Amino acid sequence: MIGRNHLAAGMMNGLVILMCAMPIEGQAVEAGELAVSSVDAEAFRLGALRAVERYRTPAQATLDGYRSVGPDFPGMGVHWLNMSSLIGGKLDPDRPTLLCYIEIDGSPVLVNVAHGMALLGGQHPPTVAGLPPDPWHEHYGTVEEEMTRPGGHAGSGQEEARKTGARVVLFHVWITPNPAGAFDQHNWALPFLRAGLAVPDEPSEFAARFVGLGTETGLRYQLDVVEILFPEKVREEARSQIHGAAEAAVRWISTLRGREAMDSVVLMQLDESWRALGVRLVGLAPNEQVATRVARLHGV
Repeated sequence: MIGRNHLAAGMMNGLVILMCAMPIEGQAVEAGELAVSSVDAEAFRLGALRAVERYRTPAQATLDGYRSVGPDFPGMGVHWLNMSSLIGGKLDPDRPTLLCYIEIDGSPVLVNVAHGMALLGGQHPPTVAGLPPDPWHEHYGTVEEEMTRPGGHAGSGQEEARKTGARVVLFHVWITPNPAGAFDQHNWALPFLRAGLAVPDEPSEFAARFVGLGTETGLRYQLDVVEILFPEKVREEARSQIHGAAEAAVRWISTLRGREAMDSVVLMQLDESWRALGVRLVGLAPNEQVATRVARLHGV
């Protein structure tokens, strides 16, 4: 899995270089906001609904030029990238840059699409009418770095990257209902859907991450995070902590499955279980930098 992440990181970084070396339609070389065609948020929402019919499975997406990159992110799914859409320089509601799938009951389900473009240092993404304020998120590092950043793509190097470096910017359009909004980057209902549980009205990110440990994809993701952050001498103990928490998450899922709703007390207990795992992992951190990253990922 980590090898696949390295491949995806190389692809994304290479794409940024390629895109920023090319003349892109509507993209001025100087700093400032880029131009965009006269499309609005509703056009992108309708385009996402049409994508459900066109790309019901990754196999169909492959025929249209999409390729899988990166891991199965807990709050987004597996990203399938269309390179020609990415380097085209236009926002087209019917030509998403990314398709995101998750597996439910053994079958892939398209849960959201994303539209993106490349920016040079000092450039800003365009304003699209009807989108919430600042719907864009940025890719400026490796997949491994993004897996271990709180919030996925935010981080201490982001402002400097905006000023001086090339980066890819994206906004998501959710097909699966998202309690945080149709254009939010993450959807913390997904771990509950994967586990076959009722989705809370306001799912906590940390409760969702803990529930995710009780599924194959969520457990694999957290083991990959351990592989990235922890040196070999403590990695086995860190894995053991993850597996112990995963067993507890499986028991929770078994208890909660079949309930029509999940109350706030249960959500708080799930949230606390994720934080408690974080405390144990912080205790294994080899240095302050790793301890800080783990603490932020677990809200401790």
